[in-house]
Amino acid sequence: MKRLLLFLLFASPACAQFAVPAYRPNSSAGGGASTYTFSQTTFVAENSSTVASITSPAITVTAGDVAIVWCRSQLSTVTSITASDSTSSFYTALTFRSASSPGAAQGSYSLSLGGGSTTFKCTPNVSVAFQAMIVLVYHHSGSAATFDTQTGNTPVSVTTATSPSFTTSAASLIVMCGTINGATTFTAGSIGANTATVRGIAGASGSTDGVCEDTQFGSNQTSITASVTSAVSLNWVESVVSLK
Repeated sequence: MKRLLLFLLFASPACAQFAVPAYRPNSSAGGGASTYTFSQTTFVAENSSTVASITSPAITVTAGDVAIVWCRSQLSTVTSITASDSTSSFYTALTFRSASSPGAAQGSYSLSLGGGSTTFKCTPNVSVAFQAMIVLVYHHSGSAATFDTQTGNTPVSVTTATSPSFTTSAASLIVMCGTINGATTFTAGSIGANTATVRGIAGASGSTDGVCEDTQFGSNQTSITASVTSAVSLNWVESVVSLK
């Protein structure tokens, strides 16, 4: 934001007096706060074949869009899952999480997609069965998109998976993704004081093994949790990421 320097002129009583107008920020100057608008989702549904990677159908994205890619697989010897896309966008991996059931899962994000027709890929460190993927794409405007914080855990035998508490440092987009040991339908939970919105599942509709939801806040949040609900009690691997 441009700074306005005010020079106060002091004069004798005989000189005219100058009233200094109140300063009003120029709304057209600067990009303002970071803003996210959900654009679209794509997915790869789980199948039982042992493969080196899975690739999503192509979708058309805008250059500079932000993406969250949620990858899951059977545990086996998986210790990491790399997200990538056909336009060579840069991805940052979130914390890898695993449990004996439902297996391994890892989220990643790109803060600036290349644009155009794009496929997304999840590649575990070893070939493995029961892989699936959810991709969320957001249009972005305002100040540069940046990572804020993350958390996650592996709830056991619950219908509602709830994250550990976390604190954000600014207005933010918060995304929660989870995978379960089986297939079920999902209902959006709450993120802080907001009711979340389910944005994508690991399937076209009906019962699947993965879900992603989101919400946005206009200010920083302190010691909040995120939750999502399944139709039956299951084991989960879930992660939460906040982007500002």
